[in-house]
Order: sequence, then C-alpha cells, then structure tokens
Amino acid sequence: MKYLLIILLQFLILIDSKGKSKNKKKSLYTIISWNSRYWEDFGVCEKYNCLFTNDRNKLKDADAVLFNDFFYRPRDKKNLIKRPKKSTLFINVFTESYIRSSQHAKRFKYTYPKDYFNLTYTYLPYGDIYWSYGNTTMYIDKNITTEQLKIEKLNLEKKFENKNKQIIWLVSNCVTPSGRMKAVKALKKYINVTQYGKCNNKVFDLPEEGKNKIFEKHYFYIASENTDCKNYITEKLFERISLSTIPIVSVRKLYDNYAPPNSFIAMDDFKNPQEMSEYLISLTKDKEKYLQYFSYRDKGWRQRNITLNKRCFICSEIIKFHKSKKNKTYYDIKKWVKESNKCLPQQYIPTLWNITHI
Repeated sequence: MKYLLIILLQFLILIDSKGKSKNKKKSLYTIISWNSRYWEDFGVCEKYNCLFTNDRNKLKDADAVLFNDFFYRPRDKKNLIKRPKKSTLFINVFTESYIRSSQHAKRFKYTYPKDYFNLTYTYLPYGDIYWSYGNTTMYIDKNITTEQLKIEKLNLEKKFENKNKQIIWLVSNCVTPSGRMKAVKALKKYINVTQYGKCNNKVFDLPEEGKNKIFEKHYFYIASENTDCKNYITEKLFERISLSTIPIVSVRKLYDNYAPPNSFIAMDDFKNPQEMSEYLISLTKDKEKYLQYFSYRDKGWRQRNITLNKRCFICSEIIKFHKSKKNKTYYDIKKWVKESNKCLPQQYIPTLWNITHI
C-alpha cells in the first residue's frame, strides 16, 4: 500500500510539473508602448506568442518597454520608471527628425539617466532595430522584359496627355523647421499649387485609389520634409513615387542615396522660386523631357507592395535580441542621438532663395 501511494504521489508531481511547464511555455512575451498612440498595432502576435500593448498595468510582466520621446505628453506622467525585472529591455524609439525631437525634449524638460536604454528602434541606419518609412520598398527587377517596358512607356505617355494641373501638395504640419511652407508660398507666385490638408482646411478624405487619381492629374507633387536632416526621408516621397507624377523635394543631397537616380526635382538646384517655376512649366510643355524623370524605371527600378505586420515585426526583433543573450546599454542616449544625426540649418531653402516676407 505504501509503495502504491509513493507511485501515485510521483505521478501527481509529474502531471503538475508538466502543467507548469505547459503554462510557462504559453505565457505571453509582453512588450509595452509607454507613450502610445491610437494607431499603433496593438494586440497579440500569434506567430511569436507575443503581446504588444499600451496597458501600463502589465509593467510587472513586461519583457520590453518602448519609449517614443516625441509622443510624450505631460498626461503620460513620468517617463522614468523602475525596470520591473533585470531582463526587461528599455528601448528608445526615435521616429521624428532630430531638430523636432530636441525641441520637444526642451519643451517638456525630460531627460534620462546613464545606461537607461538597451536598444534603439529608429529610421537611422546606426540603430539596433530599423524603422523604414519606405526606402526598403525600392528595388531593381532584373527580370523585367522589353515588352513590359514598352507597355509601361505607352502608359506613361497616355497619363502625361491626361494631366491638366501643375503641382499638388498634401500637408497638415504648417509651421516647420525646414520652412517648406514659405518656399511653396513663394512658388505659388509663379505656378499653380493645389493644396490639401489642415493648413488650408481643404479635406482630402478619399480612398487611396481616389487620392492617386487626383495626384495623377498633376505633373508634380511636393514631398518636402518638415526638417532637412540626413536619413529623414519619409512616406511623403515613397507613398507616391510609383505614380506618374514627379516628386519635388527640398535638398538634393539628402535624397540621392534613397531615391532612384533622376527621379525627383530638388528646390536647391535653383537660385530662386521664379527660376524653378519656369523650369517646371517648361517640363509640362515638353513630354520627352518630362518623361526623362521616369527613365530610371527602364533600368528595372520598381517598388514592392509590402504590407508589414508591425506588431509581429517588433515582437520578432526584440525576441531575437533576447535570445542572443547579448548585454547592451547606451551610456548616454542623448549624446548618441545627437551624434547620429546631421541636419541642415533651419529655414534652409527660404534662406537660399532669400525669402524674407511672404
């Protein structure tokens, strides 16, 4: 009898340990976005058994916490928190330009102690986890055929003939370090600009296909950024680059490594807005010269249609680092961010064009 009881006890212990092991295996890897925004892709990524959430009540279980300084607001309360467990990763998310982020930090007077962060999640090429605004969608298709190129050329010619408007600009950030609003206002004296967005309360609330049709009716679109910084090239360029409309950017050297060759027109190639406007108008009257800005496509340049599951992406990248068992900290995150950024002086184009009053 005693022998049977021992066997039964061992069996129960074995079942219990298996149950605990199973529960342990099923526990979610938890990532918290500390300064969250409504559009973030919160939820469970089944593939990695990972929860991406903005629920601060789950801090004690957090395997990683993301801090996006530019999203910080006083209502968020403190950004300095105690690490819930030794293995929890603190990750600095840097998605805005250096100038705007610095202005934000100065306004709200937040700073971090040394060795606070383990990783960076950013569009900067020197970070740990890369945040792409679209440049990774560009590639060269080596298998494109002559027949395909011929069809595409005919389509471009047809779209050129159907254009009847000069420049389109979709903008909602009205006062920016780059001074793009001043530059575009100066252009408006010499060429027509159709503007949509919060800055002139002209709603552009259409399905993507409808928006693209309107863009296609224009010869050019403004793709200038709010700040002129190296590596800070966003969806303003990449969301429409596959259309038959030529993008206008502010500073050529900032785009040369991101966009296909001869695929855009830069403001700083011209001495003043009048000279630029005259050049743009001349292109609208010369189909051959206009279509030269799409000749890069003859070399096979294309844009991938990538639908990235951001929730699973961030889960996979952070879990990958955890599994590597590497130890990393940034001694001074403020210094790292500053040294990793190179920005042109504010109001660069307005200064170049000698715009004093608009």
